Amino acid sequence: MKRAFLLTLLALLPFSPIWLEAAPDPAQAGLRQKAVEWIKTKAHYNADDESFAKILSQIDKDIKEEKYFTVALGSDLVKSGKPQLVFGFAGELFVFELSGARAKKLGLGAFDADYATAGGKRLDKRKAKPAARLEVPEIKNANRLNRNKKITGQVPCETLRPGKRTYALRLSYQVGGSWTHQFYPLNKLPGKKRGTLRFSFKPLATGKDDRTFAGPVALFLDLCTLKQKAGSTEIRIYSNTVGLLVDVVGKSGKK
Repeated sequence: MKRAFLLTLLALLPFSPIWLEAAPDPAQAGLRQKAVEWIKTKAHYNADDESFAKILSQIDKDIKEEKYFTVALGSDLVKSGKPQLVFGFAGELFVFELSGARAKKLGLGAFDADYATAGGKRLDKRKAKPAARLEVPEIKNANRLNRNKKITGQVPCETLRPGKRTYALRLSYQVGGSWTHQFYPLNKLPGKKRGTLRFSFKPLATGKDDRTFAGPVALFLDLCTLKQKAGSTEIRIYSNTVGLLVDVVGKSGKK
């Protein structure tokens, strides 16, 4: 029986696990360009605004230090008039538009500009030649995901380069002040180039925060390999990373 296993990285804390290592990823430079361009073109950017200056400065710092980061902008700070949740994750930029109800659940006011940095360095490195391409996954009960039940679903996958590596699907998310990574071992990639990968991950983890959480959570999924050697664990990404915003319900069943 396949079993998912997980690693947790606390957010906003000044430490980096010495047993997890990853070489610099050239995708970081492209991530900076995309993040800065998004801020300057999609937000009501003002070069003299101290809050935007701080965000851009922190993005620079986090990308140089190879850390994940999250930016949340309220509706009045964005040209579309819709609140936005932006992630710099695994060398890529992800943007999620929030409904008013989702922004309220996150405590994001119209004029709020929130920023969060993962405490540790990136745990992964993206390979230049991907082995597969993933499409947006289907998560069971994505609009009412119970935090105490397994995360199950499937993701369309196109095999680009068949190989004999032992792959795993990695599920990543930030909840309760921490980043969690779960890994679901795969027997093989689709042999006919296009197919579907089914998965079953453990329920949402919240690190040391046991409080009930309800609201939107961004889930990220990619294909990777793990290698342990001399006390370190190397994570190599062999696909694009896909993201999906789901709604988690609390003990009462309310979002």
